[in-house]
Amino acid sequence: MPMTGSADAKLPRFSHDAPEYTIYLKCVGGGSVSVRMNDRKPNTWPCDGVPNRHVVIADDPDEAGVVTVSGKAEWQIAVINGTP
Repeated sequence: MPMTGSADAKLPRFSHDAPEYTIYLKCVGGGSVSVRMNDRKPNTWPCDGVPNRHVVIADDPDEAGVVTVSGKAEWQIAVINGTP
């Protein structure tokens, strides 16, 4: 599920069949981007052009998320079933 944007966005609901999934995020332009999946605490990354990876372990096979932008940001995100 790859997505791009420059503002806050809702991530489409997805299902995963492994007990974990991986979020890949890259952001440029300054500021920061937070990603909140379901009701978990959000993870925040600076928009410095460095690719980021975050593994989420989840009991619920259905997930939805929200991207929140602080400052100017151009972000790319992909959510992959399982871990690398």
